[in-house]
Amino acid sequence: MKDIFSLNIKEFSLSNDIKYWIVYNIFDNNEIKIIENFFEKQNYNLNNNHLMENPLLLKHNYEIPYINYFKSILKNITLKYNTTLRNKDYIYTDYYKFWINSYNSFISKKSKQSVFIPHIDDSAGIVGNYWLSKNLESSGTKLFKYNGNIYYMTNDDKSRFIYDENFDYKLFDPIIEYNKWYNIDNQILEKNNLIFQGIVPCVYNSITIYNANVPHIPFINENIVKRNSISFLLK
Repeated sequence: MKDIFSLNIKEFSLSNDIKYWIVYNIFDNNEIKIIENFFEKQNYNLNNNHLMENPLLLKHNYEIPYINYFKSILKNITLKYNTTLRNKDYIYTDYYKFWINSYNSFISKKSKQSVFIPHIDDSAGIVGNYWLSKNLESSGTKLFKYNGNIYYMTNDDKSRFIYDENFDYKLFDPIIEYNKWYNIDNQILEKNNLIFQGIVPCVYNSITIYNANVPHIPFINENIVKRNSISFLLK
């Protein structure tokens, strides 16, 4: 594996307070093959209840190949870009969370439109993806800024961040059936105070990173058949 300090890291600015980072060409071909074999062996929960809440095939997994190497890369980035990635009011414990995401256009899905509303992963830290699929130039992660208040809500064992009363959640209640990814129009979101800032691109064999408190949602064009990634959270 490459020395983490030799990896090519670039910072990009979408606005004064919203940035993202890309770490390029992480692994060699043999290492990529090991990760691909790991991906192929995963069994996903394809029941309708899961797809109603998340249109991506998702599985939390802490046996991901090279997981300690991933942790070292992420830790190094937070230290290198301390002023923009670290929240000064938050005491960091270096808590890591990993999961695998898979999109497949051949699987029929049914869910509320609300699952395609940009969401927030956490109040502090970083999130992102290691991209394992090629030819994703027309895909990425949309980043937004919300002009209003955001609240943290808990319900039994579930918790999530929600937008204030100026966001019309009922507008996105209808249930839809689809094969291709459903991209909510930016103008509709803007009417609900979610302002589009830009797209973080999917870059093969590279890691894309952004702040966990930034509203975001995948953007997947209809020509995309599969989109696999290892996702992470560090705070």
